Amino acid sequence: MELHCSRPAGGMSISPILFSELLAYQQVFKVELSPFEVETIFFIDRAAIQEMTEK
Repeated sequence: MELHCSRPAGGMSISPILFSELLAYQQVFKVELSPFEVETIFFIDRAAIQEMTEK
Protein backbone atom coordinates (compact mmCIF):
# COMPACT_ATOMS: atom_id res chain seq x y z
CA MET A 1 0.00 0.00 0.00
CA GLU A 2 2.91 2.35 0.72
CA LEU A 3 4.10 2.05 -2.88
CA HIS A 4 0.64 2.68 -4.25
CA CYS A 5 0.37 5.90 -2.23
CA SER A 6 3.74 7.12 -3.53
CA ARG A 7 2.66 7.24 -7.17
CA PRO A 8 3.34 10.57 -8.86
CA ALA A 9 0.35 12.62 -9.94
CA GLY A 10 -0.75 11.54 -13.38
CA GLY A 11 -3.43 13.98 -14.33
CA MET A 12 -6.43 12.03 -15.56
CA SER A 13 -4.74 8.62 -15.49
CA ILE A 14 -2.95 6.42 -12.97
CA SER A 15 0.83 6.73 -13.06
CA PRO A 16 3.03 3.67 -12.69
CA ILE A 17 5.27 3.15 -9.68
CA LEU A 18 8.68 4.62 -10.52
CA PHE A 19 12.07 2.99 -9.94
CA SER A 20 12.97 5.94 -7.70
CA GLU A 21 9.94 5.25 -5.51
CA LEU A 22 10.82 1.58 -5.25
CA LEU A 23 14.39 2.49 -4.27
CA ALA A 24 13.10 4.93 -1.65
CA TYR A 25 10.77 2.22 -0.30
CA GLN A 26 13.71 -0.16 0.11
CA GLN A 27 15.74 2.48 1.93
CA VAL A 28 12.96 3.56 4.27
CA PHE A 29 11.86 0.04 5.18
CA LYS A 30 15.41 -1.36 5.16
CA VAL A 31 14.66 -4.19 2.75
CA GLU A 32 16.58 -5.37 -0.28
CA LEU A 33 14.45 -6.69 -3.09
CA SER A 34 15.87 -9.18 -5.57
CA PRO A 35 15.73 -8.39 -9.29
CA PHE A 36 12.94 -10.97 -9.60
CA GLU A 37 10.91 -9.21 -6.88
CA VAL A 38 11.39 -5.83 -8.56
CA GLU A 39 10.29 -7.22 -11.93
CA THR A 40 7.29 -8.87 -10.29
CA ILE A 41 6.23 -5.63 -8.58
CA PHE A 42 6.40 -3.74 -11.88
CA PHE A 43 4.56 -6.53 -13.74
CA ILE A 44 1.75 -6.52 -11.17
CA ASP A 45 1.66 -2.72 -11.19
CA ARG A 46 1.24 -2.62 -14.97
CA ALA A 47 -1.49 -5.27 -14.82
CA ALA A 48 -3.33 -3.38 -12.06
CA ILE A 49 -3.16 -0.10 -13.98
CA GLN A 50 -4.48 -1.81 -17.11
CA GLU A 51 -7.34 -3.36 -15.15
CA MET A 52 -8.25 -0.05 -13.49
CA THR A 53 -8.20 1.92 -16.74
CA GLU A 54 -10.42 -0.59 -18.53
CA LYS A 55 -13.27 0.00 -16.10
